[in-house]
Amino acid sequence: MQNDSHHYLDLAMKNKIFIMGFGLILLFILLAGCTQPIANCGNNNVDAGENCSNCPADIKCTAGETCKNNICVAQIECKTEGKTIPVIANPPSCCAGLTLIPPKQQNILGINGICTAKCGNGKCDTETETSYNCPKDCIKPAPESCQIPQLNRKAALLIIEKTLYDNPTIKSQIQRYEQGNSDYQFVEILFEKSDDPITTFQDLGGCVKKNSLELRNTIKKIYFDNPGKLQGVFLIGEIRPTIFRDATLWRDLGASDFYPSVYPLIALDAEHYDNFDVTHDGFYEKQGETHGSEIGGGYNATIWGAVLIPPIYTDDQTVKNNLIIDYFNRNHNYRVGNFSYGKKLFYSSIFGCSTDTVNKINATFLNDQANTFLCPNFTPELNGFDSAYTILILRSPYTTEENMPWLIAQSPQEKTEFDEWINGTYFENSKPLTRNQDTYVYAFELILKDRSVSTTEIKQVIENNLPNTICSYNDCQVYVTEAGFREKAGNWNGNWTTYPTQKNDWTQSYISSQNNNNYLITYLQVHGAPTEHYFNINFGVINNSHFNSMIYQIEACNAGNYLQGIDMASDYLFYTNALVVNANSIPFLLIGKNGYYEDNDNLRFLNLKPNELIIDKLFLKNYGNNIYFGDPLLKMPS
Repeated sequence: MQNDSHHYLDLAMKNKIFIMGFGLILLFILLAGCTQPIANCGNNNVDAGENCSNCPADIKCTAGETCKNNICVAQIECKTEGKTIPVIANPPSCCAGLTLIPPKQQNILGINGICTAKCGNGKCDTETETSYNCPKDCIKPAPESCQIPQLNRKAALLIIEKTLYDNPTIKSQIQRYEQGNSDYQFVEILFEKSDDPITTFQDLGGCVKKNSLELRNTIKKIYFDNPGKLQGVFLIGEIRPTIFRDATLWRDLGASDFYPSVYPLIALDAEHYDNFDVTHDGFYEKQGETHGSEIGGGYNATIWGAVLIPPIYTDDQTVKNNLIIDYFNRNHNYRVGNFSYGKKLFYSSIFGCSTDTVNKINATFLNDQANTFLCPNFTPELNGFDSAYTILILRSPYTTEENMPWLIAQSPQEKTEFDEWINGTYFENSKPLTRNQDTYVYAFELILKDRSVSTTEIKQVIENNLPNTICSYNDCQVYVTEAGFREKAGNWNGNWTTYPTQKNDWTQSYISSQNNNNYLITYLQVHGAPTEHYFNINFGVINNSHFNSMIYQIEACNAGNYLQGIDMASDYLFYTNALVVNANSIPFLLIGKNGYYEDNDNLRFLNLKPNELIIDKLFLKNYGNNIYFGDPLLKMPS
């Protein structure tokens, strides 16, 4: 045991000596790595072994330099709040707590960005931030300059109600809309309606326009100062220009009054107006400018015009804002492919669908077996109408309708034959042929009771029953046209007075078709008013339904009268999935073909083509009271 104790003691002493020796070695190593004083440092000479780190008294860095890794290098200071970082080799960095954001505008040469801690604090610091480099804080600002802008490419003016523009969400949506139409240069003009009197008829106004006269003069200046650049004007919000119409020059379709029209803002090639009423935001036309209510009855538009005006049935600004927001969201979703429409057509005319129109439709890209035609005697639910046709028998081949060689009974024998022939029964369930007054011209009206047949079938029946005598020495030719429909009690006016069952069936079929189909175009030719159109389609019906057509062309009197508390065009635009509504703002005359009121002006939707601007074909540039509601830069789908 004693020997063992000595053994343990010797071992501990040895370990202690080893640890002390190791510590001395480690201390020597650590001291060797430290900067040791230089013997001659401070003698103002650069001696061997001296550098800026171990002898700053003798090795002094110049101004703008700092000692780094024993040598003098150029000093780079960090950039403080609001300072820019240049595009150079080894650029400085932002000081601690700051973030580098892009320059205030795109494509600024020589600047890599701006150092700031303010982006993201919810306030737009205009010294460093813009909608480009800090969109989270800054929405595109309102126009601050009254200077007329220089246009450098095709452009569109956005006339925006100031109240809407003060709403951050709507501002951002307008900015998104502009970014989504990069082919266009946009100019924003703010509007805030005032009844302040005008100074002169040439008033341009200030930065915020207060009436449509100031808008017109500003738009004209932009248009003529930038030849060929300005394409059109888009009114967003409570902007409701009007024109005073004189009933004596307007076929007495309405009282003399102010009626909606964007023409004062887009008919720029001549001065059509000589006075202005600030209360009605309305223009008085010069004497003789309007020749009547018919289409083409006056002057033409120079550029296109479109409106996005919420209905004024409510004064709740939040409701109006939400309608605008919903429209822009719906429009954006369509543009980016999140929502699409079908390629079907819905066509309804209370005056009737003619074979000629159906053939025209089938000759366009709208040819689709799933198209819906809701017209008298054209669908099972609307059968039972009396239909009318014009029958002519001509005495030789003809080339045009304007130069027809009429077949006329002249001798007593021919006249007797004529009287017998028109009393013949050639069609079941028909009224006797009606002659053209008291003449002996072979021109007749045929009325079929409760049904319609094709003109081809009627022509074949007449050709099989030609008058024998007069046609034995004349080359008789048969000409048949559709002439429309008849009420049970007399002439046809599209009111369906003697067809109450069909009235109800039309309404139910219309609502069902609009709810259950995804149409590209809906065409309606009906009687109407601002508050409803035939038959009993009003705001309540539209608001409580789920209509899914992209485009509505409504040929109905006053449907686009945006001065009313409720107008049908705005109802369709804001309370359905529509993106475009085209309608007339006044009563108008239907001047059409064969009693169907179908002419090229009414059927202009047939001119729409894939990938082309809708407004170029749908908006009437020769009729001042045709209003285009919705996005004017929208194109037809491919």
